[in-house]
Amino acid sequence: MGFAPGWNWAAFFGGVVWTAYRKMWLWLAVQVAVVALTFFFIPFLGGLFHLGFVISADYLYYRQVQRKLGQLTEVSDEAVAAAGGGHMVAALVALFAPGILLLTFAFSMTGLLGGHAGEVQAAVNSDPQLAAIAKTPEGQATTLAFTMTSAAVYAWQEQGGDLRTIDTRSFLKDLNLPETALKDGWGTPLMVVPDTDGFIVLSAGPDGSFDSDDDIPIPFPAK
Repeated sequence: MGFAPGWNWAAFFGGVVWTAYRKMWLWLAVQVAVVALTFFFIPFLGGLFHLGFVISADYLYYRQVQRKLGQLTEVSDEAVAAAGGGHMVAALVALFAPGILLLTFAFSMTGLLGGHAGEVQAAVNSDPQLAAIAKTPEGQATTLAFTMTSAAVYAWQEQGGDLRTIDTRSFLKDLNLPETALKDGWGTPLMVVPDTDGFIVLSAGPDGSFDSDDDIPIPFPAK
């Protein structure tokens, strides 16, 4: 059977859950990697990959079953079911794993932010420019970037960093992070500058240029 495009609604709505249920481990790993690499910064490419996978899902599953059946050393209902069929435990793991990872991430962020977790959240959520784009992929990625950057600055301060002289390059270098590690939703690295009572994290906004009208500056308190 040659490749024939189709449409698999279960794969479309289920994503990694469907792939795990069908025991397509290699494609599951590819899906997870693509989601991790594209979700925040290049969601369009992630969407294209998902569309291509859905169109190819029936063919890929057919190929897998054919390969598994060819490896059978006995022909019985149980052996055939094991070769094809589904893996409910793997599907459940794929279903709940993102939530577990998000909870783990949330707890780690809270730990890094220490007693300022509430203030940081309030500062990020109250910014009118971020609020206006809160439901867009760029806005969500930028909100996360602000939170992660403030957490990184607080970690740097815990290591003896002086907020009065902070600059983006120095604190990232001290944390062994590349200068492009913390980007906003439009792919531009954030800037960190000192402020009277703490520090300011700056996004260049949609135009990607600092010192323009769409810059997004958010002040954060010292730890």
